[in-house]
Amino acid sequence: MMSSGHFYLYTSSRLETLADLYADTRRRAPRLFRPDDILSAETIVVPTKGVAVWLEHYLCQRHSFVLANISFPFIRSQIDELLRRRQPAGASTENPFAPYSIPRMTWDIMSLLHFHLDQYQELHGYLDDAVNRESCPQLRHYQLAVRIAQLFDQYLIYRPALLQDWCDNPAGHKHWQATLWRQLREQAGCPSPAEALQEFCQGALQPAAFAPLSIFGSSVMPPSFLQVFKKLSTVVPVHFFYLNPCEEYWADQKNKWQRREYAAFEDSQFSNPLLGNLGMQGQEFFREVLKLEDIFEVEPESETGGYRNYAWIDDRAEAEPESSAPGILQRLQHDIRKQVSPGAGEELPGLSGTDDSLTIHSCHYDLRQVEVLHNHLLALLQKHQYALNDILIMAPDISRFATLIQAVFDQGPLAGHYALSDRSISQDNLLAEAFLGILSLCHSRFPVSQVLQLLDSQALRARFGFSSEDMVTIRAWLSEAKVHWGKDAAERELLYGRAFANYS
Repeated sequence: MMSSGHFYLYTSSRLETLADLYADTRRRAPRLFRPDDILSAETIVVPTKGVAVWLEHYLCQRHSFVLANISFPFIRSQIDELLRRRQPAGASTENPFAPYSIPRMTWDIMSLLHFHLDQYQELHGYLDDAVNRESCPQLRHYQLAVRIAQLFDQYLIYRPALLQDWCDNPAGHKHWQATLWRQLREQAGCPSPAEALQEFCQGALQPAAFAPLSIFGSSVMPPSFLQVFKKLSTVVPVHFFYLNPCEEYWADQKNKWQRREYAAFEDSQFSNPLLGNLGMQGQEFFREVLKLEDIFEVEPESETGGYRNYAWIDDRAEAEPESSAPGILQRLQHDIRKQVSPGAGEELPGLSGTDDSLTIHSCHYDLRQVEVLHNHLLALLQKHQYALNDILIMAPDISRFATLIQAVFDQGPLAGHYALSDRSISQDNLLAEAFLGILSLCHSRFPVSQVLQLLDSQALRARFGFSSEDMVTIRAWLSEAKVHWGKDAAERELLYGRAFANYS
């Protein structure tokens, strides 16, 4: 039989420490991590695919783990799975929240706006203007529906109580968003994820329907999701390996505007501007973590003893990397971890020419960024004893650089020694990417760069038999003809009210 549920909280500022804590605790108390059914997968919830890959490599290399039958879902998908498991017996096995996905809500909202536009006076003028001035007014309807669907999706995650109040108290909420949400809810004909979240947290759970799970490497998540995991911990063990950048109490860190207001009342030595200015979302989540009741420091002794409802396991004694002359990156990490101002209590030395722990490269376009990155990596590998799996490259949108990375890295010694991750299925599927590119081109100014990028895609080159030499010829033709943008004069007249064919 599985032991009763508890919420175990482990915190550190280093992923390596959290992974070590997971490995050590997993060895001592395996029954607190795995399902009773040996054929069921153990679950480790991760914030990104990159974290899952890193954790697998680290556990295999550092702790000699053999990872088999382990699932690494993302937080949102795991929450949906937990809510589905609480559905009554005999309920449909299909996703009960499919009507509340962004694509489904987009088309439903577009339909509601089309047939009931008179109920939304705030939107009437905006959409009527599209009918009078644009050649394709449906496009504006669709774009507005997408933005509203994305907004409602954020409400479902971060403001579920607000959506519930709109449905419970229609007389008190008559603005267009509340009215549209109620119509959307009625058209869906099934409870929304916001309602399911509330029922999950307030109702009774059957232990047999759930299995232990671990949450690894997350530093932020919506408060409602934390409450779901907290409720789950009443029936099965839940292990949260919390990546906390600061080991001190930092819930009251202030940004630069707040510091100006309170400058006369606080000691700036015990604050860090990076935490205050860039860590506001993490700070909010830190406050939510502190609301967990009965937190105390305890070290696990066995599978069953020594735990109460919540356990805080905090590696305060973790040693900082030893260095006779710490670089600027190590100083920044130390100041964030200790919540002090940069160089507090000591004189800051000048930057050393040999200190390459933190470097900034100013590049004027995307291709140059990738070229500089490639050369910098080669220099690092030659200078330091790094393994390739020690290197992680992050970008706000990695798909934006994907083709450039392949073009640059495949021509050098790093060819075949890198992998792109955290890309959507449509971005990994070349055929789907080409199809979406065609749709995007239909609603663009037909810039020649976008047309050439589409023609150079593998899917279209295979369909029309274009070779690399053909693409060179096509580029030369377009360059000699001075083609820049626009399909023809008629399209330009529709867009700008004037027909001209120059450079089209």
